[in-house]
Amino acid sequence: MAGINIFKLKNDYVFKQYLGDPGLFKQLGDYYNGAQYRFEIPEAELDKVQDILQAAGYDITMIDNLKEFVVTIGRFQKHKDILKNSVDVQEVGDDKIFLMKDQESVEMALSMGATKYEGDLFS
Repeated sequence: MAGINIFKLKNDYVFKQYLGDPGLFKQLGDYYNGAQYRFEIPEAELDKVQDILQAAGYDITMIDNLKEFVVTIGRFQKHKDILKNSVDVQEVGDDKIFLMKDQESVEMALSMGATKYEGDLFS
């Protein structure tokens, strides 16, 4: 069973996952933000979306502590592979700060030269 981490950002819950099933994507299409390549769910509809994903065989984890998923890299360093596995990205000074979609993506980013971010930018 594939896992999906859902993060609370401001007033929405967000996740990034490739849904290979066109029917499932169609069910969740209203929540997809194509510009951000992620799903954004209002709090009032979270239970409905979780039920749809669980019925499709996904294991859902609600992430309360975002800090363990946040890495940073210099703004001018190569970051394409980090970006594609991130749920959100912010620029602060000369740094790009990424909220990664899972621990595997965090480890990959660290192996590419990113470091853990100690701030609370996404909280």
